[in-house]
Amino acid sequence: MDCFEIKNNSSLVRVFHAAPQAPNVDVYVNDQMVFSNLDEGEYNVSVYLAGQKDRPVINQMVDVPSQQIFTIAATGNLDNLGLLVIPDKVSKSPSQNYSSVRVIHLSPNAPGVDILVDGDTLFEDISFGEGTDYVDLNPGTYNVNVVLNTDKSVVLPLKVTLNPDKIYTIYIIGNPPTLQAVQVVDGNTYACR
Repeated sequence: MDCFEIKNNSSLVRVFHAAPQAPNVDVYVNDQMVFSNLDEGEYNVSVYLAGQKDRPVINQMVDVPSQQIFTIAATGNLDNLGLLVIPDKVSKSPSQNYSSVRVIHLSPNAPGVDILVDGDTLFEDISFGEGTDYVDLNPGTYNVNVVLNTDKSVVLPLKVTLNPDKIYTIYIIGNPPTLQAVQVVDGNTYACR
């Protein structure tokens, strides 16, 4: 497996625009529109409408711990935008025998959801801004339903393919009735331990 080491005094960070009502944005870290070579420490992250820099739509301090992998997600609606730091478990290793997956609920107007995989409940009662632990599944293609836990109605049917040697996060984004899912391979898939 190709992999890399997270050097001391550094971390791996990605940014995810998951705010359904917000237009395109620019992200500034410590007043610079740069998103590489961040050292550990506390950073002021500002998000501006694309091409503007007069008034940030988000201005928040974010702590970047050393030797970690995480996603900073812009979440919420226009009246309550914020940043959510979502760590990947550096200790979670991929396996040739199975796939690992978790779900993060980033739909600000959706109530809590359950996740059904091939008709069986895999995760229950995930609220906005919350996520699950990773679970290991056999590699393959699954029918996944995102279900409102209030009335058990299916609000997002998906077909998800999970490959061996991969660790995934499925982000539930948008606002009802137009929810979407974004499936990504997490950085801990590639990190050496």
